[in-house]
This record gives sequence, C-alpha cells and structure tokens, in this order.
Amino acid sequence: MPVLELGPGTGVITRAILQRGVRPDNLWCVEYSADFVEHLRQEFAGVHILQGDAFKLDEALGEHAGLQFDCVISAVPLLSFPPGKRIALVEDLLRRIPPGRPVVQITYGPLSPVPAKGRHFSVEHFDFVFRNFPPAQLWIYRRIAA
Repeated sequence: MPVLELGPGTGVITRAILQRGVRPDNLWCVEYSADFVEHLRQEFAGVHILQGDAFKLDEALGEHAGLQFDCVISAVPLLSFPPGKRIALVEDLLRRIPPGRPVVQITYGPLSPVPAKGRHFSVEHFDFVFRNFPPAQLWIYRRIAA
C-alpha cells in the first residue's frame, strides 16, 4: 500500500522514507508551499508530489482521494492550529489507513498535539529527535479496534 507524507518541506523525511524501501511511485507527498513543491519535484523523480492543504486532503489528492494508505507521516505544524482542527485532521488520516496502522506526527511541543482522551484512537510518545533544535518529538496515533 502507498505511504502518505504530509508537510515534506525540503524532503529530509521523504529521503528517509525512500531509503527504507518505499518505491517512489508508492509515496504520496502533500506540501502546502509552492516553492517546496518545486524543489521536491526536482529532487524526487517518480514520487507523487502534490501541492495542497493537509486539512483539505480530498481536494489535494484529487481523483486519488479514495486511496487507502499503509501509514501517514506528518510534519504539519499542528500546534499552529486550533485543537478542533488538529483532532479533525488526525481522525481523517486514521480513516485513510487500516486499523492498527500508524499516523506518525512530528512536533516540537512537550505534549501530544492531539489528545486521545474521549476519542476513538490511541496516542503514544515514540521518540525524541535531538538533532533538531528544539528537539522534535514523535507521536503515534492508531485507531482503536471497534
């Protein structure tokens, strides 16, 4: 199944995804910035690089809006958005992947940007990435089986 990356920016994570063995034609990246999109398209031949808004994912994916993904890696700066919008995004992403598969969120706050309390998903803190300043935190969201 394809992998979805949101907010690839300059492509650091994109490169790591490809190095892990994901085929370029199986990677879909949605980036908001036109400048980053141009750079990514030049850097990553064969990867589906789409310009669009992660919060309007059906629109960004266009005719491929119904794709089911294996997992999602997101670097969308969630802390810049209101909590309701963050929750809606994570819930939307979880509907696009099979139960049990992860949505991995990279963030810079000390707490999960989307609390799981009262939701149909779980959240776990996965790791710190100290090479960043401030250190990045990785959070994993999974749909809870019904």
